Amino acid sequence: MARILLLHHVLGATPGLSRFKERLEALGLEVVMPDLFMTNTFDNVDDGLEYAESHWNEVLDAADGVVSSNVPFDAIIGVSFGALIASRLSRYLDIHSCNLIYISAFVPPEVSSMVPTRPKVTVIASGDDPYFDGEDQISLATYSEEFTETVKHIFVGRSHFFIDDSHAEYSDALFEITIEKICQSLEGQGIAIEGRGRSDLDSKRALVEFLETDFDDPRLIYCTQRYRQELYLQIGIDPVTDEELKEFNSKGVGRFFVALFGGDAVGTVTLAALKNDDFEVKRLWVSPLARGMGVGRGLMDRLESVAREMGCKRLLLDTHADLTEAVGLYRALGYREGSAYNENQRAQIWMSKVIE
Repeated sequence: MARILLLHHVLGATPGLSRFKERLEALGLEVVMPDLFMTNTFDNVDDGLEYAESHWNEVLDAADGVVSSNVPFDAIIGVSFGALIASRLSRYLDIHSCNLIYISAFVPPEVSSMVPTRPKVTVIASGDDPYFDGEDQISLATYSEEFTETVKHIFVGRSHFFIDDSHAEYSDALFEITIEKICQSLEGQGIAIEGRGRSDLDSKRALVEFLETDFDDPRLIYCTQRYRQELYLQIGIDPVTDEELKEFNSKGVGRFFVALFGGDAVGTVTLAALKNDDFEVKRLWVSPLARGMGVGRGLMDRLESVAREMGCKRLLLDTHADLTEAVGLYRALGYREGSAYNENQRAQIWMSKVIE
């Protein structure tokens, strides 16, 4: 079982971070989250920083006291302000086996320049986060140039407290992606990653439910955010901005579908009317934990059935060449490549399928 030191952000050990800790523990991790602020929590960054500055020695003593035991940590997770403490504590750790995971911040680990190796560093943050943008990003770029094994997961958007559900910036989608990226960083250290068992795929497929829903359904919103973030992480392109989503919905041309497994949203796809009897397939996404269960095919089957009812004769879609799994699915379903039917500069492949 991996042992994790979780260092809280500048708002303190909030209930939201306690729930984040509990989620990690549910994966089989042993998580220690010391309260560096002596039970004090704050509603805003300025108050938290004022407390940290005026009680700096007590904060450091609380952190040092945790790592002074003889039981080592396999990873330190520093959340925002916690990244500063994580960097400082890295000098005490076995750098050959310890992971440093920074969330919403980056501070280079304080490892002696005489040591030729560095701990494995993973950074998870929003690219336009005003607290991460600037000095942290410059420092990260410089560090990762020298230590190329540094792993960076940079999200779309400005959110800072995206894993803390007691804060307005919390995002279900970013919370779940963060959990998955932490699991990847700690892979092989006894983590019980849910949903990875594939021996009972047939029984799982039978439990997937495909529903049509509304644009403001929280399950659809969650899936759409996962779609956006995962494509951005994979190919460096935001496939649809907030403004584009709002404009699309205002036109009233969409039909929206979600896939549910055990009550959880694990996939989505959108059908959009174009002109005449042409319709478009948009925003197909399947959760990594549900891939191999026929979710993508099931969503496309449901979409095609509704398209026929609406008088569709031809379905079109655009995609990116690096999305090899999606392209493979489309080809298996009978879609064929053709000329561009739109001016989407983010697309590389255009496909269509005639339906009866």
